[in-house]
Amino acid sequence: MANIKICSYNARGLKLCNKRRKFFAFLHNLKQDIYLIQETHSVVKNENFWRNEWGGKAVFSHGSS
Repeated sequence: MANIKICSYNARGLKLCNKRRKFFAFLHNLKQDIYLIQETHSVVKNENFWRNEWGGKAVFSHGSS
């Protein structure tokens, strides 16, 4: 049976480019298999851009503002 490393963080908003890039770099350094990020304040129109910044698979669930 394989071990899967999962971490969960409250981002408290990732709309600011510098904050988002630092946060993504922080997560990549953790070297986990799955990252659960809450309160990103993401919107549908930014999904592809954020996915490219992340550099991997990403699934979004947008709330209401």
